[in-house]
Amino acid sequence: GPRTTPLVLVTVALAHTSNGWSESRNSIRPNSACCNLAFGIGSRCQPLHGASKVTCFSTSSSDNSGSIPSPLPPGWIQTKDLVQVFGGAGGPRPGLVPEEIPTLLMTALSLNDDPYPNAGLESMWEFAGGATQHIFKNNMTDFIESAHETANEFPTSLYGVALYGQSWEIETDINRVGGEEGWIATQVMKTVASDGRVRRWQWELRQNKRPPCLGCWKVETVASSDRKGNFEPE
Repeated sequence: GPRTTPLVLVTVALAHTSNGWSESRNSIRPNSACCNLAFGIGSRCQPLHGASKVTCFSTSSSDNSGSIPSPLPPGWIQTKDLVQVFGGAGGPRPGLVPEEIPTLLMTALSLNDDPYPNAGLESMWEFAGGATQHIFKNNMTDFIESAHETANEFPTSLYGVALYGQSWEIETDINRVGGEEGWIATQVMKTVASDGRVRRWQWELRQNKRPPCLGCWKVETVASSDRKGNFEPE
């Protein structure tokens, strides 16, 4: 059967071109004057909260439609200069629907040290279901240390592709077990590790049925495929 990780991704920014929104993987250091996006678009921006880097997107100078996505995806912030920066995933909260969470957390881990060191892993911990927190005896520090150790040793692990992988993409729409009122949801993504190996992952999310954060969605497991991309044995 599939291997499961108790929790827990390739920095994705968006740049608008004449053909629509495109993904870009660019960041800047503190005090840098601009975000140099893949399409040669320059945007004035500054890191938030002492962050070591900022990922941003802007509109193409050739497109005057003012077409920045509205509303912004969860975690993204628009500065007064209309530059978009990722401000962190935060934790579970009412209003986040399950289809937003894998993308939000993947972005957070790919920008793990923004807006502060290990912010992405802290968010993964906050979104983790009770089983994960039980395994680590409710110790977030141990969880973060374990994630880094796994990432450094195993490039195709979820932590490896999250922190150091080449790319990721969501492959399927969200699947709510039992229909729109279901409290279990799954979604599949594909990752390419730093060494080029491909894996597929199935996220399982569950909705809290009691306080705290009644009704919030959390991550129960992330199951890995085999080397051929299959979740079930042949």
